[in-house]
Amino acid sequence: MRSTLIDTMNPAEEVPVDPGAKTKSLARKELHPRIVWVSAVILIATIWIGIAVYLSFEKKTSLERAARQAEIHAKLLEEHTTRTVRVLDQTTVFVKGEVERDPEHFDLSQYARDGVFLDNFFNLIATTDETGKTQQIIPKRPAANIRDREHFSVHVAEDTGNLFISKPVLGRSSGKWSLQFTRRINKPDGSFGGIVVTSLDPGYFTEFYKSVTLGAGSVTSLVGNDGIIRARRTDSSSEIGQDIGQSTLFEKIADSSAGSYIGTSSVDSVSRIYAYRRLKDYPLIVTVGISEESVLSEFKQHSMLMTGLGLAMTALLLLATAALQRTLKAQERVNTAMENSAREALEATRIKSEFISRISHELRTPLTGILGYSEYLKDHAKDPEDRETAKTIHESGEHLLALVNTTLDLAKIEAGRMTLNESSVNLHDVLEKVIVLHSGNAKKKGIEVHLEVEERLPKVLVMDVTKVSQVLNNLLQNAIKFTDYGFVLLRVSKSAAGNKIQFSITDSGIGIPLEMQNQIFDRFRQLDNFITRQHEGSGLGLALSKDMVQFMGGEIWFQSKPDLGSTFHFTLPLKNE
Repeated sequence: MRSTLIDTMNPAEEVPVDPGAKTKSLARKELHPRIVWVSAVILIATIWIGIAVYLSFEKKTSLERAARQAEIHAKLLEEHTTRTVRVLDQTTVFVKGEVERDPEHFDLSQYARDGVFLDNFFNLIATTDETGKTQQIIPKRPAANIRDREHFSVHVAEDTGNLFISKPVLGRSSGKWSLQFTRRINKPDGSFGGIVVTSLDPGYFTEFYKSVTLGAGSVTSLVGNDGIIRARRTDSSSEIGQDIGQSTLFEKIADSSAGSYIGTSSVDSVSRIYAYRRLKDYPLIVTVGISEESVLSEFKQHSMLMTGLGLAMTALLLLATAALQRTLKAQERVNTAMENSAREALEATRIKSEFISRISHELRTPLTGILGYSEYLKDHAKDPEDRETAKTIHESGEHLLALVNTTLDLAKIEAGRMTLNESSVNLHDVLEKVIVLHSGNAKKKGIEVHLEVEERLPKVLVMDVTKVSQVLNNLLQNAIKFTDYGFVLLRVSKSAAGNKIQFSITDSGIGIPLEMQNQIFDRFRQLDNFITRQHEGSGLGLALSKDMVQFMGGEIWFQSKPDLGSTFHFTLPLKNE
């Protein structure tokens, strides 16, 4: 007998089904209520931690920005104060030098008339003798004795060569609060001969500090190394004379001549961000303080907003968690019902698979005998009528065996038991065998079958030749079946991208009605009415072809016009040897 008949006589393979695996894919994973609540708590905690981190960062950034701003202003005030004191000191040095050079002819008023001194800058400029009595003074004031004043007595014992800057004092000659800038006058023999006094109103500094606008509660101060405030200006008042020698400022300045810190004022108990700078050449310190409350006002608004947002999100999460828990309980009941249904369906599928496997095996055994005897009778029977009957029996048996094999292949694909057996094959040999297999039926109908192979395709490819041949056989069989005259063309080419091989089967047959084209790959779907009576078929060939092409990693599609013919295409990955 022919080899094609022997190949179909292999025992049927059973198609096992794994109910457990499919049950897992169908059943929804249940969430324990405790897990839901723990997750909600973790999420809420994460939200509040995120809010806390954000607010902490924003507060830190606001304070750092305020510190930088205070440091910039402190630097500007240091430069201004240094320039001011230097002018005062230069005046004091000039007067000291002139007195020491020619004390008999020294005339302070003449220098004032000559415009040597800046008008409206000093409270007064004066000289004293060694007893503390004022000798010359501008503008004119009654004589006074300042022997008991610190800015006089500090120069009596020795000549330090330095400028002395007094605490704020009420001037005896000017009658105004002032800062006294003094230097010692020496006699020709080096002994003490008095002092030069240049007096400045502290208001000069406080008026300038008004121009430094740093927000409500800010403060600008000029402090001596002795801890006494020479000038202090807040946004609402001016002050002098307070002792802050025990404040945080002097703890900080002992370590560094410039810097910043956050502290509470010992004068008005306001918390501020301070920046300070010690003057390089003079015993003075400038400080700038920005109110922490003013700096953090915007931060506090953001904090309230973020807290409100956090509370709202917490409430929503708690409500959502409670709703989810109720939903999960309802879903659990649904899942139980679905699992029961899935078990029943899987059991039915298992029974169906076992039935298909067993019945196919049972059908193959008698079919083997029927096909064997019918082939013998149609070749050796003497009576022509008997041979015709045997031929009909043989063709019917072959059709039934093909149906059994197709059904088994579909069941194997459905159960995931189909395997890919690839090997290196000569493409032309495979195509020629397929064409030869269908040439007889085509010739009987007077149809020409053509083969076109693109030259740039490799001669040897790696593929599952059995499955490729089966798909080609199904498509060619359909093309010949539904073509009454004309041609059938099998064309093989490279895809446009060059990474796939494309098979195209074109016929000049009856085509596919438009209303049927969306269903053509469905199982047990055939062309309706009179066409099904003219052309036999099970309706499984195209469904099996589609499944096999997709299993091999390809795609299948078609174009068709009624009465003009159809073209079926499928592509597979192009694998060279």
